[in-house]
Amino acid sequence: LDWERMSDHERYTAALDVLVRKCPIRICEGERVCGAATLGAGVRHQVPVAREGSILWPSVSHLSVDFGILVREGIAGMRARIEGMDTSSFDAPAMQRHNALLRTLDAMQVWHGRYLEATRDAYPPRYQTLLRVPMQPAESFAEAVQSLWFGFAFLRLGGNWPGIGCIDRLLGPYLERDLAAGVITMDEARE
Repeated sequence: LDWERMSDHERYTAALDVLVRKCPIRICEGERVCGAATLGAGVRHQVPVAREGSILWPSVSHLSVDFGILVREGIAGMRARIEGMDTSSFDAPAMQRHNALLRTLDAMQVWHGRYLEATRDAYPPRYQTLLRVPMQPAESFAEAVQSLWFGFAFLRLGGNWPGIGCIDRLLGPYLERDLAAGVITMDEARE
């Protein structure tokens, strides 16, 4: 890679690609969701990737993200939105941002694939949930929680510090539907 000629967006997505391929995957016994920011630099408000021994960037704190899009549309829906954009009027920086969005989704898919592999035999219930989300829209409360958490943890892994937002608005419709259908009890939802 010609690091010096790359834009900041290109540098960040290149770093993110390395990060998702090499970071430790953590799954804890009894957890009901998967996804963990496993590198300490992120806790120190830094993007946890170094070049020539130096951390590349400070993190982005107090980031506002609409996790509802991920929960409702999945990565596939987000990708379709981005790929469907009319880019004919984009200048070079706008095209770099557009491409960075797609590369970020690619990175999330790589990280998701690593979690799928890690849960396949050891944690079948987590694996079953991850088969759908966050790639596809959540259909149940459990899937919505997993999708939301996976997106949150992915941003944290990349050195960003987002808030989750109004969790009742994000997850409430899924919970209400599953409770009404008898798919889940309130005690199971709390757990």
